[in-house]
Amino acid sequence: TYALNEGCYCVCIKDAGLINYDRIRNGVFASSDFWTIVNSGSGGFSIAAGLLSHNVDVDGTINDVITQTLANALSALSCFTLTFTVSGIGGPPVAVSVLYDTATLTDQLLGTFTSDGAKTFSIDNIAVTKIKISSPNTRSFDIDNISIKEDVDCILCSCESRKICLKTNHDDTIPEACNY
Repeated sequence: TYALNEGCYCVCIKDAGLINYDRIRNGVFASSDFWTIVNSGSGGFSIAAGLLSHNVDVDGTINDVITQTLANALSALSCFTLTFTVSGIGGPPVAVSVLYDTATLTDQLLGTFTSDGAKTFSIDNIAVTKIKISSPNTRSFDIDNISIKEDVDCILCSCESRKICLKTNHDDTIPEACNY
């Protein structure tokens, strides 16, 4: 039973297929499938044993980068959350960057991290096409369970279909209707 006041309401039906649907492919790093790694030296990013690892790249000269092009761009009309877990971080306290591309912009900063733990980044109303992690060659760390999921409250709900009218004392002589 729901406690609703009199009035007109629309019934919102959200697509259950979108709830908990992960936009990242192979976010558990079972292999290197779907990931592109560009290291500046002999160290840098690697994928093994179910982890994305970054090792100190002593002969690297620029940041090492790992990217994934999403199968479909995120909707610019919705909001998403990027999450992952960082462990074993070492090296000088220089920030590791989380970046994104859209169809028209590249290397846009989503956020940074400098410590172990669960990381969460909001992606609100941005048509992201690619996610990147860019690390200075002096940092070491592991990442696991990276995902991008649409926030349940942001899954689009259309009220353009039938509306229902609730009235506690309905008089059959006075028709009740909602504005369509």
